[in-house]
Amino acid sequence: MSILRQITKFLLVYTGVIDLIHYFITSRLPVCLIWRYHSVADIKKGDILYTIPSIAVSPMEFEKQIKYLSRRYSIISLDELVDAVKCGCIPKNSIVITFDDGYRDNYRYAYPILKRYGATATIYLTANCIGNNKMVWMHKVLYMLQKTQEKGIEVKGELYQLGNRDNVLKACKIIGGIIKGIKNIRERDEFLDDLTNRLQVDVEGVDNLMLKWEDVLAMKKDGFSFGAHTLTHPNLPSLSREEMKEEIEGSRKVIEERLGESVVLFSYPNGGANSHYNEIVKQVVCECGYVNATTSDSGVVDEKSDKYAFFRRGVPKENGLIEIAIGSVVEKLNWMFDKRGK
Repeated sequence: MSILRQITKFLLVYTGVIDLIHYFITSRLPVCLIWRYHSVADIKKGDILYTIPSIAVSPMEFEKQIKYLSRRYSIISLDELVDAVKCGCIPKNSIVITFDDGYRDNYRYAYPILKRYGATATIYLTANCIGNNKMVWMHKVLYMLQKTQEKGIEVKGELYQLGNRDNVLKACKIIGGIIKGIKNIRERDEFLDDLTNRLQVDVEGVDNLMLKWEDVLAMKKDGFSFGAHTLTHPNLPSLSREEMKEEIEGSRKVIEERLGESVVLFSYPNGGANSHYNEIVKQVVCECGYVNATTSDSGVVDEKSDKYAFFRRGVPKENGLIEIAIGSVVEKLNWMFDKRGK
């Protein structure tokens, strides 16, 4: 059935059926789709040491996707979309490109490709990891599990084998889930320190993983916008209100100081968690001066969308171009059918 489904999708795209549906139906709907990217990684050059496959797109694949989207859609900035929702006039046939975390590959690979096609993007920065050699914690875990000489690691009474890439990814996913559930920053950092000591991997000298501030400023000059993604990428609903505010407000202040302008866009981290945001988190984001926040929940944005819970569709890791083509249409069709059903 899976093979049949893939063949059907292939035919829908390459026979032009999807383009016809797009042209005659979905391009006319008053909604916008936000695509959520993370890493544009060149695996052949070793980027796989930090990149989880589920959030990585190769530069070649990324260019195919942007070329496809730019020829069929109007790629607008998130700032434009936020303003459009305020006035109830969302541009038809529009999409937005966003990136979470702030990897340097966004500058090295994604930025020149987007410029080539006259497109822009919003990049959400994990503020304490920009301009230095610090890793976002989940990539620190992945990096250590791959570089360690240990054959296995015991966590919470379970032994995880590390003999090959598949074992490493499995262990990383489970350990990452454990870390997301830790209730405060201090305990999370203690857990990570213990893991670092036992795996005996030096993570201090790893360079060029996250964006440098000069990269950010260069992209800003070309019209790219930047939002906050917390200081250290915690799972916000797990924290106390005080720690939430420190992560949410602190990241805004760091980025504003570097950019010399107000930062009003926010993205909730850890979309893979069961709940990466809730009403309390949204309230704190509002209190900290942001005007908009994006989620990892799939869907489109319309004029009635919650400004602190804009939906975004994640970029597929397999059959990317086909899934991008179909997903851009299906999300808008789902919205249309939901409206008619009501």
